[in-house]
Amino acid sequence: DPNVQWTCEEAGPDNRIALKGDMGRYLSRCHGCVPIIGGVPDAMFMHARDWRGNGPAQFTLHRLPSTPPMMLAVKSSHDNSVESVDEATVAGTVMIVAGCVGVVVAAMTMHRRRRVRRPGFVRL
Repeated sequence: DPNVQWTCEEAGPDNRIALKGDMGRYLSRCHGCVPIIGGVPDAMFMHARDWRGNGPAQFTLHRLPSTPPMMLAVKSSHDNSVESVDEATVAGTVMIVAGCVGVVVAAMTMHRRRRVRRPGFVRL
């Protein structure tokens, strides 16, 4: 859903944060959850219930000297770092991530519906 409201929580020392969605789950990197051909097998999902003890749900803030102080955004990287980027990049990234999460949730829902047997219905 592109209208997810995020809450930023302090996740410990060294400028670490956790991003909590309005559904109560945290944004977390998942290594190897999505099969891909080539590239880095990491994906971002809103699946962690708690950031404590969950390193992939924690992100480190880094401020670049050439960017205004209020512009911080999540940058996909191996160490879950967050870097300063311009507003257009943030908007584009948020829309892409939101769209991907929506597609994954829809696919998982359809898969679950196919697996669940409903009493009273007979498959022909």
